Amino acid sequence: MNEESNKPPLQFKLNIEKSGRGGKINATIPKIREDINVVILFRALGCKSDKQILNMVLNQANDQAMSEAFRSSIEAAVDYET
Repeated sequence: MNEESNKPPLQFKLNIEKSGRGGKINATIPKIREDINVVILFRALGCKSDKQILNMVLNQANDQAMSEAFRSSIEAAVDYET
């Protein structure tokens, strides 16, 4: 944020779209009009494999809800490689 500005900084947000058993995780990025699937965002940032993305995000505790949300996001992003 510019020191001379009175505007609050723009925020990056993650939200889980609930649907059925799981849900997709989407990112809201400043100045981009539509939400982006978080897996597509990771691939755009250079993470190529699903396993690499999961290792970066999920901790060692087996969080079933987050695993299900990421599974849905991975399935939705199958057509995007970079």
